[in-house]
Amino acid sequence: MATQPDENKPTIVLVHGAWADARGFVAEIRALMREGFRVIGFANPLRDLAGDSGYLAELLRTLTGPIVLVGHSYGGNVISTVAIGNDQVKALVYLIGWMCDEGESQQELLERFEGSLVAPSIRPVPFTSADGSEGVDLFLAPEAFRAAFAADVDQATADLMAAAQRPYAAAASAGAPSGPLAWKTLPCCSAPKTRRSHRRSNDHGRARERDDRGGTGLPRLVRFAARRRDPAHPSGRRGDHAHGESHLVPHT
Repeated sequence: MATQPDENKPTIVLVHGAWADARGFVAEIRALMREGFRVIGFANPLRDLAGDSGYLAELLRTLTGPIVLVGHSYGGNVISTVAIGNDQVKALVYLIGWMCDEGESQQELLERFEGSLVAPSIRPVPFTSADGSEGVDLFLAPEAFRAAFAADVDQATADLMAAAQRPYAAAASAGAPSGPLAWKTLPCCSAPKTRRSHRRSNDHGRARERDDRGGTGLPRLVRFAARRRDPAHPSGRRGDHAHGESHLVPHT
């Protein structure tokens, strides 16, 4: 049964990544609420790193009390950027999240390492913004969606996710942090531990194990990150998906 938020606990802000939305965090939100956390599933615009981080920063300024940021996939880059200069942010959790260094982009890392299942699956779609500027949205080809992004769900679920995928702007994938990064100074933890030589997409999926209450161990990670006092680098530093993406299953 869900509990009322505990005022002594931090607010948990969940930041999703590419081709997804906050519905993918439903199981995690339920698990965190059961433990008395106030939880917000942030609607990440997926337009560009600076703009997405600025949009999240405005939301964070409306909150009171301590905050723990959780980033999945591209959301990891967003939380690394937005936490700088916000004293309310006490810890970061990277849930299979990217942790690019200064001047390093997600696109660059995908291109640098062989074996990516995501890169060859991308289908670009050009668009024109209201101000007349042109851009490109990135989609995953439906026939490659499960292998590249959702290898740990059945085909029918993957087909639904492919049909409902949100556009991910090329500008977001190519965006590189240009200033200090919060994971270098704030307490952090990541799940699973991330390394450049990460396993392929299928193993990415299996590494994310659910507990018998429908969660993913996120409440434990949040508690762990929130109580850490000394800044530390997460193991491996870079939560890259150089060998494929991993998703959070949407729940309705």
